[in-house]
Amino acid sequence: AYHGDTAGCMAVCDPEEGMHSLFAGFLPQHYFAPAPTASFEAGEDEVQADLDALRGVLGAHHEEIGALLMEPLLQAAGGLNMISPHYLRGARALCDEFDVLLIFDEVATGFGRTGKMFAADHADVTPDIMVLSKGLTGGYLGHAATLATDRVHDAFIGDSELHAFMHGPTFMGNPLACRVALESLAVFEEDDYLGRIQALNDVLCEELLDDAELRAHPDVADVRVLGATAVIEVHDAETLEGVAGFARRQGVWLRPFGHWLYTMPAYITSSNDLRRITDVMKHWFTARHVPSTSQ
Repeated sequence: AYHGDTAGCMAVCDPEEGMHSLFAGFLPQHYFAPAPTASFEAGEDEVQADLDALRGVLGAHHEEIGALLMEPLLQAAGGLNMISPHYLRGARALCDEFDVLLIFDEVATGFGRTGKMFAADHADVTPDIMVLSKGLTGGYLGHAATLATDRVHDAFIGDSELHAFMHGPTFMGNPLACRVALESLAVFEEDDYLGRIQALNDVLCEELLDDAELRAHPDVADVRVLGATAVIEVHDAETLEGVAGFARRQGVWLRPFGHWLYTMPAYITSSNDLRRITDVMKHWFTARHVPSTSQ
C-alpha cells in the first residue's frame, strides 16, 4: 500500500514495489502480509487464501505487532487494487483474535470515493483507528483527522505523563481548517454527494467496465471500477508511455503511473465531462500507434 512520504509513513508502504526503496536502509523495518489477490467481487471462499496468509503473519509475530495498517478496499497509489469486503471482515476477526489493533487509512477512500461514506461501511466493520484527510475539506485547505475507538482513546486518559499523547503537528487544531471541513461536510450531505458518486459510477461502468472491446484489447490486463474510481491496468508499463501528453492535447489531464491508467474524478464532474475523460482513456489504446501531430 501507500501511506505517505514522511519516514514513518514510508516505512509502512510497499517495501518491494513502492517508491521508497531508495530509503530502505534508513527506514524502520516492519512485517508485511502478502497483498490480497481476491477482487472486490470475490466471495468468502475466494478470500480465504488471502486471510490464511494474513493469519500466518499475525500468528507468528503478533506479540511484536501493535497494529495492522491497510488501505481498505481500494489501494490507491499501491496499484488501484480493489479488495473484497470479506477480507476486511476477516482481518477484523483476526485482529481481535490476536489482540492487534486494526488501522484503516481512509485518506483516499473516505468520504464516498468507494461509493459509500467510508470503505469500512462496505464490510460493516469498525477499525480501532481511522485516518482521514483529502475529502474532509474538499481540497480547499490541507486538513486531516485521526479517529479512534473508546478503547484506544481511553488509554491516553489519566493523571500521569505516561498517559499523555505526546504528539502533535505544528498546525494541529487549526480553526480555519476545521471551519472549512465543517462546511465541506455540510455540502457533502446537503447536495447528496453519495448520489452524485453513484451517477459517476454508472458512467464509469458503462464506458469502461462494460466495454468488451477495451477489455479484450491485447495490451489490457484488467479494467476495474469501484465508486468514483476506475483503472485500466496494462501488461507492460511501456504501453502507457506518452499517454499524459496525448491526453493533454485533447484537453484532458491524466496521470498514469506504472501499469495503471486511472481516473478518480471530482464529485462535481458532469456526465459529459466524465465521458470525455473515458473516451480519451479508451482512445489511447486504439490510436497510440498512430504518429501524433503537433498542435
